[in-house]
Amino acid sequence: MFSHSEFLIKEKEQSHTFIFFLNGPPYVELGWKKYKEFNKLISELLSRFKEKYKVDIYLHEREVICIEKLFFWCFSFIEKDANRKNIITDDLKLEIRKIIDIFEETNFNKIINNNDSDFSLRPEICEYYISLVSGFDCELEAAHPPKDKTYKKLDLNLEDFKDEMFVLDFKKYIDNFLSFSTGDDLFYQHALDGFFSNRYRANKYLREELIPTKYFLSHKNVSNSAKIKFGVEQENFDAKITNCEINKEIILEITLACPINDHKFFSIVKQAGFAPLPMKTMAYLKSEIDSIPSQIVEVINKKHDKKYTDDRILMVVVQSEYVYQGETYLMEEIIKEVSERTSIGSFNEVLLLCGRKLYKIFPMESVDD
Repeated sequence: MFSHSEFLIKEKEQSHTFIFFLNGPPYVELGWKKYKEFNKLISELLSRFKEKYKVDIYLHEREVICIEKLFFWCFSFIEKDANRKNIITDDLKLEIRKIIDIFEETNFNKIINNNDSDFSLRPEICEYYISLVSGFDCELEAAHPPKDKTYKKLDLNLEDFKDEMFVLDFKKYIDNFLSFSTGDDLFYQHALDGFFSNRYRANKYLREELIPTKYFLSHKNVSNSAKIKFGVEQENFDAKITNCEINKEIILEITLACPINDHKFFSIVKQAGFAPLPMKTMAYLKSEIDSIPSQIVEVINKKHDKKYTDDRILMVVVQSEYVYQGETYLMEEIIKEVSERTSIGSFNEVLLLCGRKLYKIFPMESVDD
């Protein structure tokens, strides 16, 4: 905990330049094509400043959760020499303004800096600003899961999914396994090697295939009397659903779209708990968020390369942490970008699951929540 005087000392050495976007993150206003141009210009600007001033400027993005669609970007750096800090800041603000003026669609408030004489922030952002200043140098390192298992809850038995079962029995099985009936259940959810870890195959399979399948069944209103068989990494399908009443079969292919190092990010999130993530982590996260449309396109194209000859549905799973909890207006912009860069291929449908929401990529049509 910092005293007020200690906070002021740290703040004096820091520069934080804010841009507020009023209609969501800039890729919503610009569309992904123009956003990539915008982002490229910003990245080139930061590279020039690193070469010119020998300073690392961190760009991070944040949603103001209590105000709909309000986002901000913040450019942060440390410079102990006050005059030099002001020179860099003024130059930075000028160059940012030049880039923003190129893109008329961008709806934003004025550019402000914490060293401005009239600097002020909304109360909703002050808490984040305090953590930003006090924790500028903080970095959380990804922790590796321990060698020995730390939780007592029995792992999901994948053998139970190798035989065909009724949809109703499958749903009950998953619901019971994920229930919080004991302390061991709760510890499993939060253990470093537990539910969110890839340390054990059963947990990975549960998160990436079984739970998404459960949401798929609900969104598609599949009858509880239908039967389902899982490939369990041994068949050339992830799930095969048979509804004998209407003589219909659905073959489901599931793939995960996520940054390469997402396990490291989730490890850091668990360490942070309810506290704001360190600024350097937020800067890293912004680049990961920007990569999500390309990640989706890449995994879809990899599935196209399999050249399936039967009728099947492809479902791409995206973790909501990378798309601001999957708000619909954000997802629709991502889907628009993805649909322009890939195709439906041989699949009957290509779907996107984020959190508990399911969207159609082909055709571009949102499925009821």
